[in-house]
Amino acid sequence: MIIIDEAHHSAANTWVETINHFSKAKVVKLTGTLIRTDGIELAGELVYKYKLSQAMANNYVKSLRNIEYVPEKLLLTIDKDESKQYTVEELLELGLRDEDWIRRSVAFSEECSNSVVDEIREIIIPRLITRFQIDQSKKNLSGCRLFNGKYRWIKNRAADNGALLGMYFNTYLRNEIGKKREEWKVSDFDIAFEKLPVVVEFVEKILNEYLQTDKAEK
Repeated sequence: MIIIDEAHHSAANTWVETINHFSKAKVVKLTGTLIRTDGIELAGELVYKYKLSQAMANNYVKSLRNIEYVPEKLLLTIDKDESKQYTVEELLELGLRDEDWIRRSVAFSEECSNSVVDEIREIIIPRLITRFQIDQSKKNLSGCRLFNGKYRWIKNRAADNGALLGMYFNTYLRNEIGKKREEWKVSDFDIAFEKLPVVVEFVEKILNEYLQTDKAEK
């Protein structure tokens, strides 16, 4: 039997190849994210569904409440200057162009930037390390072809496997978007989150090939 947790990733080539290799095995898929962002449907028959509302009622997860708050008057600031507040009408009268407004939205950019970093550091890398049983304190992944060509410099900068992976993901996103993270606009963060699942699947494939070959040579 094959049990796949986070089964919304089961459409990845590595999982498809594994399931095809063990073609006679029963496959059980578990996921809290049934709908993938790329629209690919999960193969298989739905046999059990457990609603979030049930989990909250049974105290398995924290209870969530939807609170809508509409202020009587909306006031905005520019460049975090709390000494002066503007209504939407007053901002329009200032004649700010769209690109100026987006460039000034530093608070949103900083928050989004932290969310991208957290996604890579706290979710993606730990999952890769657990799945492939990587020793984070070592630096044996430096021989992987992820770190060839324009990513070769990472091998000299990173101290261990965790840093290698983190720097790879961050460099990949910077190269794809074409500018440093501190220069990203709000739309660039949307692109970053769209590209993360794609690059994760690619990294999984390369790591699988490299670690299997490394194990065979030993």
